[in-house]
Amino acid sequence: MNKPITKKEWMEYIEKTWDAAQEEALAQQEQKPVPWKSFFNRYCPWLEQPAPQPEREPGKGGEHMTEYTLRAPTPPVGGYRIGGGVQFNLTKKPCWLHRMGVRLVLGWEWVDA
Repeated sequence: MNKPITKKEWMEYIEKTWDAAQEEALAQQEQKPVPWKSFFNRYCPWLEQPAPQPEREPGKGGEHMTEYTLRAPTPPVGGYRIGGGVQFNLTKKPCWLHRMGVRLVLGWEWVDA
């Protein structure tokens, strides 16, 4: 039969396995290439990646600060032309049935971008 372990032994085992799992996860993160960085650097040069911030000491303020970056808007694929010159664009093309219904009911014309 297995002998029961103490709480101290169990906590040591958990701590050891947790540390090993964290090190393995960090190693995997360092090896993964980031495919979106090359895409944004090539096609969206106005979006700059945030500069790495120095480590802050706890209690010095700034622990809960969130850093935001701008995302490029999705390009429109087309839009509905209302009347002569008013048009509103959509980022996803509606199916043919919806386009036909809007044309029949509202009289709006779909125009591809």
